[in-house]
Amino acid sequence: MAARRPNRTRTPPEDNAAIVLLFQRDYYSRACREQVRAVADRYGEFRERDAAVVSVLPESEEKATKWQTKTHSPFPVVADADKSVAEQYGQPTRFGKLGGLHDLLGRLPQTAILDARDGDLRLFAVHRGEGTDDRPPVDDVLAMVDRMLR
Repeated sequence: MAARRPNRTRTPPEDNAAIVLLFQRDYYSRACREQVRAVADRYGEFRERDAAVVSVLPESEEKATKWQTKTHSPFPVVADADKSVAEQYGQPTRFGKLGGLHDLLGRLPQTAILDARDGDLRLFAVHRGEGTDDRPPVDDVLAMVDRMLR
């Protein structure tokens, strides 16, 4: 099953210079919800830079829709039930096969910045979490976008 966006009313504008992908760990992760709320609080700063934000949740479309409602996210949440998007961008997991059995145990957070200028998507920067709470602060994510735009 391919990744799907549960809330089709929040499609990012087509004229984005950057796309920020927030790869979440799990539906139940407190740290993931906190990250989304922190980015949502400053979403205007991303839009001022022509940067869209998309949260990628390794869950079903139903859970992603509930999660978006819980977090009051102004940006799309993509359901990645088969983890194909996470795998394409190299989202880390830990504990080998054991970690692969349950995302809350093994999946680690990741933030990726895509350069969307010229109509092509190119990976510009990535922060791969080394622990469950290892996420860049919003200021650092905005700085990555600023570096890409130079």
